[in-house]
Amino acid sequence: MFERVYYQLKIRLASPLSVGSGESENTNHDVFVDSSGNPFIPATSIAGVLRAFFGEDAAEELFGEIAKKEGDKTTPSKIRVYDAQCTKGCKDYITNRDFVKLKDRVAVKGKKFDCQVVETGAEFVSYCELLDCTQESVIESAFAALNNGEIVLGAKTNRGFGRVTLSVKKRVFKDVDNWLDFKMFEEVEWASRQPLILKDTIGDKAVIQIGLRSLGGLSIREYSTDIDMPDYKTLSLKTQSDYSPVIPGSSWAGAFRDKCSQILTNEEITEFFGDVDEITKTAVKSQIRFSESILSGGTPKDVTRNSIDRFSGATKSGALYTERTYYYGETSLTITVPYNERLISVIGVCLADLHHGFLTVGGLSSIGRGLFGITDIKINDNNLTNFITGEKADIARFTKEAMKHD
Repeated sequence: MFERVYYQLKIRLASPLSVGSGESENTNHDVFVDSSGNPFIPATSIAGVLRAFFGEDAAEELFGEIAKKEGDKTTPSKIRVYDAQCTKGCKDYITNRDFVKLKDRVAVKGKKFDCQVVETGAEFVSYCELLDCTQESVIESAFAALNNGEIVLGAKTNRGFGRVTLSVKKRVFKDVDNWLDFKMFEEVEWASRQPLILKDTIGDKAVIQIGLRSLGGLSIREYSTDIDMPDYKTLSLKTQSDYSPVIPGSSWAGAFRDKCSQILTNEEITEFFGDVDEITKTAVKSQIRFSESILSGGTPKDVTRNSIDRFSGATKSGALYTERTYYYGETSLTITVPYNERLISVIGVCLADLHHGFLTVGGLSSIGRGLFGITDIKINDNNLTNFITGEKADIARFTKEAMKHD
């Protein structure tokens, strides 16, 4: 019996995407681009994260298996995934991000690097062809996980990158003649189809959603050589019509890691936040995922000032510069962690310190930058705000309530 199932995936980036091409022509880590210079998401990247969502047996059933030893059979994949092509002006969404490794909130010498990213808001379209109709519910559960952030695309996914939202349409063929007339890449073939309703999946992790209000200025520097721009400004989304500052997930991770290092052992820090051993070239993946935060409702302000020598306290000669700082505004942060009582307890301490001004994000914290107040905290829709923002934080109660899950 002839059967084919086709899916159209319209993908919108809900956070920056870093899918490296292996090239370093423009930065240390360039993204994939087509012959026209537009970014695209390789089919291998999409198929890889979908496969990783399943256990080994289920993955091999759907995606096939390569023979492991002589005498074994190689089984073909039951699904074909296509590259996700940019659908509108995506060249403008390619920007550069700078990163630096910090130790005790000070940059480590020689540990600065930059990479290209495709910024939030870029849109792509991809297609999947399923050769086994019995696997429909299986692959659609993976689409739901991708749509809800349970799985993410590309690199730096635990630091806010790779979140997408999906609009998925489906066509099923059980007649060869109709199938032969089907032109998968033409929009008219999908126009009359309604998007699937994707199930809301959370998985086995605690999703901590935090509402934040800026209590002053923010300084996460992005340098500029444009004559019409300040010497540096707070990092912002370059694809927005208005000035939209962002706090990268890497900045949140650095601030939380620094605070946690005062409580946890070095072994626990490595276990929870991950690490790379420069000698053995081995890595431990972070168990904590920090989102990127976009600020709104505040005011940008350009300030011209002199650089001050940190030792003598005197003005540096010729060191006049202008910075654009963003004052006040609101944002949100999502932290996704495993249900580990020790880890959730320490995250609770960090949140209390954040609310009371003992944990800051970004630079110039000594002059009041990077301060935030928490407006609300929800863990899987359970409101735990009062346990953290009260006059005296109740970390034990916060942890107990946070650990409740099905």
